Formats: sequence, structure tokens, C-alpha cells
Amino acid sequence: MRRLLLLTLVCLCAACTTAPVKPIGLTPSPTALAPTVAATSIATTAPAVDLAPPADLAPPVNLAPPVNLAPYRAAMKPEFAAEVDRFGSVPQYQIDLTIAPDLKSYSATQVVTYTNVETVPLNEVYFSLFANLDSYGGNLQVDTLHVNGQDVKPIYEEDNSALKVPLAQPLLPGQSIVIEMTYTGDMPTADVERGYNQFGLHDNILALPNFYPQIPAYDQRGWNIERGPGYGDAVFSDTALYQVNIAAPTDQVVATSGVCDRAGTETTTVYHCVSGPMRDFMIAMSSDYQVKSDTIDGIKVNSYYRPDFADEGTRGLQVVTDAVRSYEKRIGAYPFNELDLMATPTTAGGIEYPGLIVVAEGLYGRNPTFYESATAHETAHQWWYSLVGDDQIHDPWLDEALTQFTTALYFRDEYGAEGMQNYVAQALQIGYDRVKGTAEDKRADLPVAAYDEGQYSAIVYEKAPLFFNAIYDEIGDEKFNQLLEEYYNTYRYGVAYPQDFLTIAAKYVGQDKLDEFLKEWITTP
Repeated sequence: MRRLLLLTLVCLCAACTTAPVKPIGLTPSPTALAPTVAATSIATTAPAVDLAPPADLAPPVNLAPPVNLAPYRAAMKPEFAAEVDRFGSVPQYQIDLTIAPDLKSYSATQVVTYTNVETVPLNEVYFSLFANLDSYGGNLQVDTLHVNGQDVKPIYEEDNSALKVPLAQPLLPGQSIVIEMTYTGDMPTADVERGYNQFGLHDNILALPNFYPQIPAYDQRGWNIERGPGYGDAVFSDTALYQVNIAAPTDQVVATSGVCDRAGTETTTVYHCVSGPMRDFMIAMSSDYQVKSDTIDGIKVNSYYRPDFADEGTRGLQVVTDAVRSYEKRIGAYPFNELDLMATPTTAGGIEYPGLIVVAEGLYGRNPTFYESATAHETAHQWWYSLVGDDQIHDPWLDEALTQFTTALYFRDEYGAEGMQNYVAQALQIGYDRVKGTAEDKRADLPVAAYDEGQYSAIVYEKAPLFFNAIYDEIGDEKFNQLLEEYYNTYRYGVAYPQDFLTIAAKYVGQDKLDEFLKEWITTP
């Protein structure tokens, strides 16, 4: 899940980054359940697709102009700037976005250079329209669409949450095209029952996650346009590069993924923003925001908050910098030169985006310990989700459970072994004990839609992290850090599947012991 929902706290804790209780008024649909995974197997690495292009097809012709990668280096720490040069074949988005003066709508022109990096020809390219999901509550309409300058009629699927772009001829492996479109969007301004107010204009704060048509990941399932049930993650995408120009009212304080320069007039300011290699692009703004900043290891950390929540903004800045220090030491360097923390009126506890994390405004005043764990949890997602991607819809345990246990390591670094033990006992074990041995206890390697919301919380956020805790207890702190470092270095900027992690873990813990832990925590109720 990308959001860490607000919990009913049952104990004093170094705790509760655990998952969500069902929000009032949200009733999961019984028809939304996905087929369960066979009881004898765990989801594995996506198998390589062995279909080759027909021999009589001509060699690929590059239909797109060469791409200048130099601008993207501005978003990287100097020692990582050259890494941008590896990403000439990832999707490159150039977006000119105009925000209406009342913040209730937007319009945009978008140009995407897309290269087929698969092993098969593609007859179409898909875009996800997340704004049209019920859980987002917006309305995104594509007005014009061109492929290499030719008009194309868009085809809407998945209840208007996916846009199919048919190609006049197959796009061969290694071949590139340019897709241009214009679109308009309307914001929700009232509470979105199933979306936790993650998107739209709420209490004078505008949040725009995934506001644009976005190319989903392609793997053995084909194009991943399937959506979860609303209480899990919606986004499964590959690394991309972004240049986004944002024209916004001058009174707005704007934060985004990546870094921005700005210039403007009395009424409109234009932000020219670039990202490093990131999976999606987030924008948030408010005329109420104040900003406090700090720097750690060449990373500028910014905390955005309203004056009434100055203590929260200050505390959040400290937690993020401490968490970055912990995770860089244990996992590997954060390669970007900026990381933003936003306080928004979301009804979730926290939501992560590349280079930007959201934590619920006012959470610090309600429960400072939960605020700390939620903030550390969302910071950990910069490593697990943003840098090492995974299929959050079908394999949520790999994303959320590893992030939950990484948060436990933050508590060890901040409060010693006892702090970590308290977190594991109170945030993980107690929550799982409430369902252990009951009909609500399920195996942990199922898709999000195979759980109702309460089960999803108990199994993915509380039970599955105990698998990582078992490995940690078996091999110790130093070797566990080595495991995380190898996993991170192997799949950074890429996509990992459960078997990818398990293959590395087996080298440290041994296959027999790993199988024992899998059976206890993951593959059986």
C-alpha cells in the first residue's frame, strides 16, 4: 500500500506504522477479490518472455529524435550525476502544466519519448489515468493524441482509468516513438471516501499525485493496467525521467519530486522542474505553507507545513534526516539531492512518492510516536518502492512488509536494541496476534484484492514483517545490512519480484532456514 493509514492505537508504542483500520463508510466490494495464489507456491520472478520478433521484420528504425539527458543531472547528487546517462531508453516525459487560479482544474501538454525495451514487438502503448479512479476522485480527459505526428483515436479501458494508444505498425524492440497529447483535469474538492484525500484540493492544499497519463510497467502479464481495490497501491511503473513546467498562481508555495527553478510575474510563477530516474512525479502546493530545511550527506531535506503545525514540521524534518542517515548506512546512498516532507490533510497516516513523502497534518499532535513511525516508514519507501520497484498490486508484502521492518531498524539506530524490540513487539506482533489462528489469518503473498481492508492491515503490515525480523534474528545486524545492500545495489532503479529477494536472502540465511521462515510467516495462514 502506498498509504500508511491512521490506526486505532491499542498500546503505547515505538509502534504503529502498521497498517490501516477500515475508514468509516468504506465497504470493500466482495466481487473485488482476486484469485488466490496456489497454496504450494510463492509468487516468483517474472519469467523472461521468449517471444522474438519475426525474422522477416526490418531492423528497428529510431523514430524519435535523440534525447538530451544532461538536464536531469541537476536532480542528482554530484557523485551520482553520471548515472543519468544510463537512462536514455526509459520513458521521458516533458509536461507543460497550467494550474487554474482557483486551483480546481488544470490543463497540460505532454510529450513522451518511449522506447520498446521489451523482447517482443508492441502493437499498442498504454497510459494509466489515475485521476479517474474512484479512490482519486478526479476527472482527466485527453483532448488530442498524436503518435509521431499522426492523429490517433484514444481507446478508454478499465472504467476510464487506462488509455490504449494503438500503433499503426508494431513497435519493435529497441525502437522509439514520440507520443504527444493535450489533456484537462478537474480536482475533487470534497472528501473522497475511498481515496483518503490523496488527490485534489482539500483545505487549501492541492495535492497532484499521478495527475498525468502515465505509462505502466510491462512484464509477463503484459501491460499492468489492473487496479487494486482502493485501499492498496494503484501504481506499478518503471523508472522514467521527467521535465515538468508548472504555471501556478504566484501565492502558491510549490513542492515536487525532483528539483525546480522558478521565474514569474505578480500573478503567475512558472516552475521548471526536473527529476532523476524516478517512477512517478508528485506535485503539492499551498499558499499557507512555510518551509524549514536541513542538509544531510548532500541531500537538502525540506519540511512543508502550515504555521499552526510548526512543531510538527520541525519534528518531521528531524525524523526524515535521522531516517535518511540510518537507511544510507544500512542499505545504500540516496542518489538524489533533495527530499521533501509535506503535511497535508490526507486521511491516511502517510503516503510516499519519489523524492516526496506526505504525512497527515495534525498527526503529531494526536500521537507523536505514531507520527515518528509513519514518517520513518514513508522515508524508507524511498529505498523500497521508489528506487527498488516492485509489483505493489500483486506482491504488496515485498513492498510494505520490508518497509515496515526497515522502520524497525530506524528505531534501533535511534533508541537502541530495546527500541527496536518494542517496535517489533508493539507495532507488528501485537497487531498480528489479534488475527492469528482465526479466519482472518491468511498467507501473506496474495494480491491486495485478496484481502479485505482489515486483513490487509494485519497480514501485510504486521504478519509479513515478522518474516524479515526472523531473518534478522537468525543472521544478525551486520549480515542483514549486507543482505539489504546487495538487494538494493542489484535492483536499484529496476523492478524486483519476491523470488529476486529470496534468492539473495538464501545466500545469507541458508535455503532450509529461509523455507522455514517462509512457511511460518508468508506462505501459510
